[in-house]
Amino acid sequence: MCAKIRDGHLIEVKYPGDLAEGSLEVPEVIIGAERKTVMELAELWIERRNKELANHRIQIMILRQIEAQLETLGLYARSIGKEDIAKTYEDRLGTIRGLLAEKADIEKQVRFELGGDGVHESIMSFLARWKSQLMTAKAA
Repeated sequence: MCAKIRDGHLIEVKYPGDLAEGSLEVPEVIIGAERKTVMELAELWIERRNKELANHRIQIMILRQIEAQLETLGLYARSIGKEDIAKTYEDRLGTIRGLLAEKADIEKQVRFELGGDGVHESIMSFLARWKSQLMTAKAA
């Protein structure tokens, strides 16, 4: 990811279509969850427990991971002078924050369960440390 930002590129997604063919550059993010969480989701899906799936903590975990990455990678892009890429990250960050606002009720219900996934915690703590370093360097 960082090499692409340094090179001034994002992931290019090509889309075919009758009305408009083209491509779009999008930020790349990595999401993750423990095997236990994935198996829990699989069980709910197999058992068709759709209401529990609709309110599962995974959607908040994923959105928070994406939010943290977009914010941190945007700061990184800005720190190396890639303003156009930083702007793309910030634009997508607004979209994710809008989704989180729509899901505020679900987040309120699952907020105490978010810390139970080691992969999620690792991603979030890595990003928090990196963001702190970027902010410290920016202030200096």
